[in-house]
Amino acid sequence: VVVGDEDAGHRRGPAARALRGLAEWSAMRISSMPAVSKAALAGALALGAAGAHGRELALAVSAVHAPQAEIRAVALTLRQQAGTASLAVRAAHVELPLLALSGRVDWSCMLERSGGTVGCSGPLQVVADDGRATSATLAARIGDGRVDVSFSRGEARVALSVPFADAQRTTALLRQVPVDWLRAPLAQVQTAGELRSGVLDADASWQSGGHVDGRFEARDLAFNTADGAAHGEHLVAAGHFEWQRAGGDGHLVVSTRFKGGTLQAGTLQVALPDDAVEAELDALLRANGDWDIARFHWRDAGTLEFEANAKLAPAAPAPLRALDLRIIRARWPGAMRYAGAVLADRGYPSLRLGGELAGEIVVDEGGLQRVDLHTPGLDIEDRPRRLSLGRLRGGVAWSARGTEPAASLAWNAARIAGLELGPATSRWQSRDGALHLLGALRVHVAGGAATLSQTILRPLPGHDERVDTAFALQGLGYDSADGTLAAAQI
Repeated sequence: VVVGDEDAGHRRGPAARALRGLAEWSAMRISSMPAVSKAALAGALALGAAGAHGRELALAVSAVHAPQAEIRAVALTLRQQAGTASLAVRAAHVELPLLALSGRVDWSCMLERSGGTVGCSGPLQVVADDGRATSATLAARIGDGRVDVSFSRGEARVALSVPFADAQRTTALLRQVPVDWLRAPLAQVQTAGELRSGVLDADASWQSGGHVDGRFEARDLAFNTADGAAHGEHLVAAGHFEWQRAGGDGHLVVSTRFKGGTLQAGTLQVALPDDAVEAELDALLRANGDWDIARFHWRDAGTLEFEANAKLAPAAPAPLRALDLRIIRARWPGAMRYAGAVLADRGYPSLRLGGELAGEIVVDEGGLQRVDLHTPGLDIEDRPRRLSLGRLRGGVAWSARGTEPAASLAWNAARIAGLELGPATSRWQSRDGALHLLGALRVHVAGGAATLSQTILRPLPGHDERVDTAFALQGLGYDSADGTLAAAQI
């Protein structure tokens, strides 16, 4: 450290005494601060103590090494002249992987003292290794046991308040921040996906133990998973989050309210309503990139509400390892905004539903394991296929293994390819992956009756016989519309 003084008679006077006092103070108060912060603070206090004469303090640091930073060839100059003080910092090369920053940094500002704090605010320029230059305003204030730093560019602003003591909380404020600024830090936390665009406001705080909590609001948000299986566009979201690092894993809890935008996961495409849709997530992000979702809750009031827990391995060819989906309520026709694209992809673009449905679906690495669906009343219609089912009620419980309780299924009326079917009631039971009809199913059709008995349905592929049944027909008669086919009393 070289201290210069315009008045040679003061070279061993106030400046020297200030530096000695500064050294003693530094040993007690700022031992945990990064080297460059110590230097800046030391110089500012030395100049403030040295009196009103013109003075200059120059500090040269060859390198600063830290777990998240590598800084080389730092030149720091503090000048005092006519009652004012300025600071100029130049780092020939700064490497901050957490912020994806690599390049030269220049910052100049005017020092000011207020009470027991020292502040400095001025222009910042960063020239990346590829020559791209970024200009912004950087402000810092040291005192009251904390370091406050703010970075602003246009309407965007990021502010940090970092305590000297590890036991105190660090706080962060983001206003009008493009999510591009967060892409690199978030990539350090998880690699399952990325934020592509949008603007973010947030308030967060965290402790040295790794616990982070805060609130956020995002506008025009776009994201995608790493494998492209899911993405969102033009989302408006607000909510609360908590993050806790435990060893190599991370525990994430998020509650969010969506208003507008679109979501897509595989063939599922959803245009969210302007009314708020609520979502809650409680998940562990494993060190190997896998996700253990303890709870996911989705509530689109009056349309769809469900809960789920799941295990995902995003890097695997088949990412879904386990899923237990519990449909609390699905109400049509509103729920078509969730089911419409899936049905169209399966070849049913004209299928329409009305009514309610609830139940549970369980999947593991071996495929579908359990389906339990029930309805107080559901209408189904596909006009191009001349198919309809009126007032379907009851349910079916199927599982790949074991035995499920018997369940009743009935309808008021049905039409298949123009053939009218009367009301019917049946009872079914799942046994080791097959649905067994209990008793008989009798339905009035074509002026007569058809009866099924000893019926076995095998929903999963891999069986030579998917349907096995005995049947009886009585008094059937039929005349085709074009007169080419007729039958009587079959």
